[in-house]
Amino acid sequence: MTTHAREALAAASRRLAPTFQPAVNQLEISDRELHTVLAALRLWQTGVGIFDHGALRDIVTNGGTHEPLTVDEIDRLCERIN
Repeated sequence: MTTHAREALAAASRRLAPTFQPAVNQLEISDRELHTVLAALRLWQTGVGIFDHGALRDIVTNGGTHEPLTVDEIDRLCERIN
C-alpha cells in the first residue's frame, strides 16, 4: 500500500469513527421530586453497607454492571443536582 493510500485510509477512518460523547441524561422533575431524590441519596450515603444488598444493590449497580457510588461521589452528585 502506498503512503498516499495509507493516509487516505487513515483520514477516512477518522471521519467514520464515532466520536466519544459522555452520556447526558436530562430529566425534568419537580422541586418536590428533586428533594426526594436528594434525600434518598443522602440516606444511601449514610447507610452504605447497611442498605447495600439485594434489590437496592441491583438498582444502584444496574444489575452489577458498575460499582455503586462512593460517599464522596454521592456528595459531588448532590451538589451538582441541587
